[in-house]
Amino acid sequence: MKRLIKAVFLILLVLFCLQPMTAKVIRTSSRKLSIPKDIVATRKVNFNIGDILTVPMVSLTIVNDPTPAYLLLVLELEIDSTEIPASENTATAEIVRYFTGSETLTFSNTDLMNYVSNVRGGSAPTAIRDAFGVSSMSSITSDFFENSNTTIPEGEYTLTLKAYEIDNEDDSVTTGRVLKEAQSVTFKVLTIGSLSIVQNPTVGDETLRIQLPETPYYSESSIPTTSTTKVTINGPGIKQSVSKSHSRVVASLGSSIKGYPGDTTEGEVTYDLSTIKFRAGETYTFTIEYFDAAGYLIANNVKNISFPSPKFFTSIDTSNAYTPEFSWGFNDDYDDWTMEYRIYLNGQYYGYTTSNNYTLSYPLSPNTTYSWYVMPFNRDGTAFFSSTSSISKTFTTKAHTELNVEVNEPDNQGILILGETYTFSGDATLSDNATIKSAIWQIGTETKDRYLNLLYSEQTICCK
Repeated sequence: MKRLIKAVFLILLVLFCLQPMTAKVIRTSSRKLSIPKDIVATRKVNFNIGDILTVPMVSLTIVNDPTPAYLLLVLELEIDSTEIPASENTATAEIVRYFTGSETLTFSNTDLMNYVSNVRGGSAPTAIRDAFGVSSMSSITSDFFENSNTTIPEGEYTLTLKAYEIDNEDDSVTTGRVLKEAQSVTFKVLTIGSLSIVQNPTVGDETLRIQLPETPYYSESSIPTTSTTKVTINGPGIKQSVSKSHSRVVASLGSSIKGYPGDTTEGEVTYDLSTIKFRAGETYTFTIEYFDAAGYLIANNVKNISFPSPKFFTSIDTSNAYTPEFSWGFNDDYDDWTMEYRIYLNGQYYGYTTSNNYTLSYPLSPNTTYSWYVMPFNRDGTAFFSSTSSISKTFTTKAHTELNVEVNEPDNQGILILGETYTFSGDATLSDNATIKSAIWQIGTETKDRYLNLLYSEQTICCK
């Protein structure tokens, strides 16, 4: 993986190997750039090689008085790595620049291409060149910075900046006057691993577990090594992010340069996503990001995660012929994803429940065919299924043929006297828990559409 040190080292190589130009200054001030743009001060965990041309790491501000002057700037990189012999672990570059009277200029690594012609000399041992895969300076172009896939040695790196005033362009550091004491920054370089997903959220367990890569460990409390993870979820009905802040890096067993956040178990982070209202049978894009203390991306992972289509079953119990009981359920764990169940008869909404069964509150008509279905609704209020064709069913109620009617009064074949009032009453015995909707009395030539009990006379009829 591309690293900060490769970028810093390539500055030295470029400055060392290209042609020099005259230079001189009177006074300077060396500094690290302030957060958040000072990459060295913030020790960016995962530095891309292209950042060397765009992100400031270290700078030197030069202020001249009315008299022209020369400046000698020395950049030094020391690499403490098992892959590079100690006798060949330091590279240097010397830059000489001539400044006119009252000129002010700030040198930064982002000004690299403006200073390549000012290099006077330096050194880059073969072991360092080989470690960084640089065979010749002709290969170091803008494209190399932007697209290089070369890995670099892990270890501890020290970048030092020194400034001298010299009398002419040929003077050395031994004869020049030190304008600023050496400014050094030490940082650790790792080949950052990948961020992996250990456990996908499922219908029965909406837990996401991720594994973080190891990052540089620093014992100095002044060097921030906290970090943040963030999970962004996009999909039907959801555009949501959750994040966690992680404590300082703790060194891994047997290592003094790398480790995992101290609040994790060897870099494993768990997210409980049970409060997120996923929809059954849908696919969501999970973007998982890992950021360092300065907010720079360390690693990321993007994955589409699908929740399977529900396996839904329904049944009907017609033990009570005209008030049947509907039942349903899932052959998976979607019950916990359901806000409610809605019951439909002949395409019309009938009622809802949060349980797995429903009994009709009003009796149905005998010998009648009904269509029905139960629609589960997601936690966000949307239907589980876009079509009802796969969940619709029909049933036919029982024909009612078992009916016994008895007339209590008046007596059968009794004689009614004109002008008198009589009570008519009877009993009807129905089967299958059927109920009477209406009753018809035949009195002589008259038909009365009334209940089983009524008062009757020639002048009046009233219910009783």
